[in-house]
Formats: sequence, structure tokens, C-alpha cells
Amino acid sequence: MAISFDSTRSDHPAWANRAPLDNDGNQQVPPANTNDQGPYLPPGTKVRFDGSDAGPEFGVVVHCWMNEEFGGYDCYVACFGSELPLGGPREKPYVLKYFARPLTVVSQ
Repeated sequence: MAISFDSTRSDHPAWANRAPLDNDGNQQVPPANTNDQGPYLPPGTKVRFDGSDAGPEFGVVVHCWMNEEFGGYDCYVACFGSELPLGGPREKPYVLKYFARPLTVVSQ
């Protein structure tokens, strides 16, 4: 299962808080928040959330944006459970919203 972002639909609501593009059309990654509320995590970043009583939760960032209300980044994460799948997932992932700060980037 591939998750894609339709770059031709600039009227889509997801574009409202999207990081700006440079002159070559590449997404510019904003610097980490100076308030230490967590970094911007680009879509496709593999992450782990350790705040669950059931153990670590692994997923892939789908979208990340600045939440002005608390001064940090929020992320939608496609979650796969206790481990990231190798290749395509067997089951459809579920998407949860997390603050970026408690997410740990993994290199699997």
C-alpha cells in the first residue's frame, strides 16, 4: 500500500500548512522549533512512539504541520503496531495524530 500526496491539487486543505517549496520545487524543511516542542518531521519519516502502555508503536509520518496553539508540530502518523512491516503492509495502517516531540525517528 502506497501513500501518496497529490502535488497537483494545491487547493487541497493539506497544502494550507505545508512547508514552502524552493526554486527547484523541493519541499523546504523548516528548522526545529526553538521552543523545544519537537522538530518538523517530513512525510515518509519512520518513527516510534514509546508512550503507550502496550509497548512501542511504530509508524510513518503522513503529514506534519505547525500547531500555533501550543507552538509545536503535530503529525499524522500511519501506525503499524509493534513493528514496521518489511515491504508493503499486510493490513491497512490506522492513522493517529501525535505531537512531534515524543516521536523518535527510527532508521529501519
